[in-house]
Amino acid sequence: MSDSVSVKLRPSRALCGTTPDEFGDLLTRLAPLVEAARDKRLDRPDRQRARGAGAQPTAFRIRLLVALTHLRLGTSLRETASIFDIDEKSVRNWRNELESLLVQHGVVVADRAEPVRTLADLAEWLKDRPDDDYLIIDGTNIARPRPGGGWPAQRAAWSTKSRNHAVKGTLVCDSAGNPVWFEANPSGEGRTHDIAMLRSGTLIGVLALSAIAILGDQGYQGLDEEVAGDVYVPTRRRPGKKLNRDESLYNHGLAQARIRVEHGIRRVKRWGAMRQHRRHPDTLDRLGQATVVLDSLTR
Repeated sequence: MSDSVSVKLRPSRALCGTTPDEFGDLLTRLAPLVEAARDKRLDRPDRQRARGAGAQPTAFRIRLLVALTHLRLGTSLRETASIFDIDEKSVRNWRNELESLLVQHGVVVADRAEPVRTLADLAEWLKDRPDDDYLIIDGTNIARPRPGGGWPAQRAAWSTKSRNHAVKGTLVCDSAGNPVWFEANPSGEGRTHDIAMLRSGTLIGVLALSAIAILGDQGYQGLDEEVAGDVYVPTRRRPGKKLNRDESLYNHGLAQARIRVEHGIRRVKRWGAMRQHRRHPDTLDRLGQATVVLDSLTR
């Protein structure tokens, strides 16, 4: 794709999910990482060509625009390629490049100079949170095409909650509803219970050692036995009985605080790639974390 073609498609919320200013900020933040990766590739010991020899890569601003558009619209590789009149392989390569760069950059969070890039960074950030602070967690379903492999594969991917084939993930938000971490279901299945999904991943280790309070829905009943901090989940109404006034007020207050995680899920899913996952379930972890980083850089 030539630069003259790219001028016709400028960054916008409708096209690539960013304003021109946000697009420029992303360029500024990610360009050093791109240059570092390029220098490492050009200086590798087994390279036989002279530095700078060979075809020159497409300008990063164009690669970024194409990749963001693909993630924002949630279109297929072919559809995205037709928008820019380029090859499908270019869209795939530039999308993978952007996801890796975003994960490498990390999530910008409050009261921390450096972004959160790893679970160790997340644990360090949680350790420094005020005593009255808390996290909100929730599981989310992301639609996927019907898998092949016969009935067993389809049954594992079927979500009775959303009534479609899905992949699942856990989203962690701060008390303001800002997404700070995403972890895909390690099994890749769509029918996994929220707390079972959390237990089978690596995020539970950070939450277990952190003393921060956690807010969740009824899908996290029993989590208080596995983490150091307090866990607040709705009081369940027993069959044949009604909640008393205190229990109803508690559930109402918890719902008002917990609704922010639903807002966080909505913000992550404004990226179309997170509403319809067209790839293998193993790629959801990187995609989900990349969109959390994008949200932190464009909010």
